[in-house]
Amino acid sequence: MSDTGRFVDGRVLLTGPPLKSWVFATPSVAYLASILLTAYIIVRHWHVLSLNLVSCLAIFVGVHSFYQWIRVRRYYRRMRELYETAVYEQPRDGSSMDIALRTAAGAISDILFYHFGMVLVCLFVIDGLLFRLDGLK
Repeated sequence: MSDTGRFVDGRVLLTGPPLKSWVFATPSVAYLASILLTAYIIVRHWHVLSLNLVSCLAIFVGVHSFYQWIRVRRYYRRMRELYETAVYEQPRDGSSMDIALRTAAGAISDILFYHFGMVLVCLFVIDGLLFRLDGLK
């Protein structure tokens, strides 16, 4: 059970700033891409969109995604604090606290990546539908 070789990012995510870890930086790039794609869709299809739809895109994609990203940063900060405490109490590699925190950090990153990936897919679908709507007018 103490096989720590499976963790893709080692201890970088739990010992330093999250953005230095590619496990957290990759979903962050997906988050920025979703924000940029939302702005692009709004600008490109401004003449077709109503104010309600612009508000929905801005709130659901922009604000909600930012909220999720900030929540994950807080979780990582809390896990980093627990990890630093656990290092003093159980200094050996592969302890149960070490494995639990590294597994939780990986799970949170995976969920965040899936969230932003699905946002990007949905935005591409919305862009395609609006492009077809532009062709009808």
